[in-house]
Amino acid sequence: MGAAAAMMTGSGSAVFGIFGEETGAEETAEKLRNMGFWSGVYKLAAGFSGE
Repeated sequence: MGAAAAMMTGSGSAVFGIFGEETGAEETAEKLRNMGFWSGVYKLAAGFSGE
């Protein structure tokens, strides 16, 4: 369920994770929302493989 990778922006104002499957991303986002954090799930642009 966890992210394959996670990073923080340079200023530390945002954190993001890369997930192999949408289900894991949705479950993690829901857990973060339940803890009071803003969270969303977004897909990579078409044609971007991430490799």
